[in-house]
Amino acid sequence: MRKVFAFDLDGTLLKKNNTIDPLTQQALTLSAQNNNLNVIATGRGILKVKPLIEKQIIKDIHYCVCSNGALLWDVKTNKIHVLGKLSKEAYYILKEYALKYELVLNLDTEDFNGTFMPTKNGLQFPSWMSQKQIMDLAIVNPRTLEQIEEVVENPNSNIVQVALRNPLEIAQEVTNNIRKDLQGQASVFLTNSVYTDVNPLGISKYIGIEKVLEKENLTDRNLIAFGDSGNDCEMLSQASIGIAMGNATDEAKNVADMVIGDHQSDTIGKTLFDILKSSN
Repeated sequence: MRKVFAFDLDGTLLKKNNTIDPLTQQALTLSAQNNNLNVIATGRGILKVKPLIEKQIIKDIHYCVCSNGALLWDVKTNKIHVLGKLSKEAYYILKEYALKYELVLNLDTEDFNGTFMPTKNGLQFPSWMSQKQIMDLAIVNPRTLEQIEEVVENPNSNIVQVALRNPLEIAQEVTNNIRKDLQGQASVFLTNSVYTDVNPLGISKYIGIEKVLEKENLTDRNLIAFGDSGNDCEMLSQASIGIAMGNATDEAKNVADMVIGDHQSDTIGKTLFDILKSSN
């Protein structure tokens, strides 16, 4: 049976240094050679995913589900499908939280990515951020609020995601409050314990993967998913096999069928080789 392997990126397929384990890449190549499909399913916007494919940091990927399912990129045809968009009203609610708590705000459309850092007392970064947390922000595209709001106010813009980077201590509370404020207007996820991801209502990674399955005339029976966080739970539970990483949150581990090693290791590669071997 043809298989669809779906992988979260950060904390799953990628190591902390934004690379993929060599054994895991070998397994992805073998998967593709065996006529299976390899799919990335990530909270990242497309502009932070494309360089990984175009620079061949990750090879043999057929589809990318970006912004938690709000956008689907068919790598082979280079076609982008926007599956949902946020209202500008949702953005302005999130902006208030960002300004109040000094939360890093990131906005994505299919052709724009920008990050605004509200700071107090003229600091370059929010006062709660440690040096390590600042280093983790290496791949941001700094923008002013004016630049971001020019995109927000453009009627042709498709806002596929707004994300807030919270201090760990208040991340759950902020996410819960935003979920209440945007009830019936947006999908809200707590990702990697510190990010509040806000996407169009009814959108999720699994919804994006469903579009891939429909396009390829396949079903959940063909799906094997790997993830580590709250925004992975639906695809882990809906897949024929849901696989959580050893570094996953309890929420992800609880819905998975199995838990493997840490994302810093070759654990995905070993697991893929085992699955591919058993299906021959």
